Amino acid sequence: MKNPLVSSTLCLLLPAFGSRAAATCLHDDSLETHRLGSCDGFSVGPLSGGTLFQQLSQGGLNIPDQASYSCTLTCDSGGGTTNFYLVFGSSGSPSSTNANVKSEGSCNAVVTGTNPNGNVTYVRYTLSITGGYSNFMISCTCDSGSSDGDDDNDGPPGGGCFSVSDTVQTKAGKTVAMSDLVVGENVLVDPFKQLYEPVYSFGHYHKSWEAEFVELHTAGFAPLQLTANHLVHILGESEPVRADQVRKGDLLWSMTGAETVTAVKATKKTGLYMPLTPSGNIVANGIVASTYVSIQS
Repeated sequence: MKNPLVSSTLCLLLPAFGSRAAATCLHDDSLETHRLGSCDGFSVGPLSGGTLFQQLSQGGLNIPDQASYSCTLTCDSGGGTTNFYLVFGSSGSPSSTNANVKSEGSCNAVVTGTNPNGNVTYVRYTLSITGGYSNFMISCTCDSGSSDGDDDNDGPPGGGCFSVSDTVQTKAGKTVAMSDLVVGENVLVDPFKQLYEPVYSFGHYHKSWEAEFVELHTAGFAPLQLTANHLVHILGESEPVRADQVRKGDLLWSMTGAETVTAVKATKKTGLYMPLTPSGNIVANGIVASTYVSIQS
């Protein structure tokens, strides 16, 4: 049987940060910039060592006023303490008292904040780690909240998302909720080959945003909830299709083979999550989905 997850054409698919090359920043030992909508984020790592203290700035960014920022920290900890403080603009050295985004204590965390300082072109951050660490990475994404001309109400700007009710399977054998997933976690992406890949970043990670989701029901698994423009794999289709184009009776690819769609419903949920994997696939609620979105309605 041909592996249905191998796509021959990606011309109608859009990675969450634009080009694939720009989205693989966490595989490099350098700091790179990636763009989400009209708002820039950055990534740094992996880093390893004993004790680290850095005060750094990242320039050349585009961060509008009131843009939301989400930073994911992940590492293999040596049992020490990690403090991360980020401020927008140049208003002093980042610390626990003035940070717009901060994380204290753990090197595995997701923290969020808002830019209150008008349009800025750089961020400053302080990072301190004690107790030893390895494979430390930071990935910060930014969302301006602007529609970028997209008025089809498919969800937040820049891409499709999973809901808080969706889960993934990790290589460690655990079922993990989207809201608890962290960068670096190895998740199931191909049930036919039992292939796992690391989550290298998030296109969206918003716990407080409410959105409309398409709810795909099957007999064998919990309903999969996706924004309308998110893509899933259907038996008989050479390319993945939008969630809002799935119909009752369609066959989805699942962990156990073909799974019949028994109902398609609409629902509203609070929380939007878009984990990104190198292959562009992820198994959510037992169903094989893409991490890509459609640029066509």
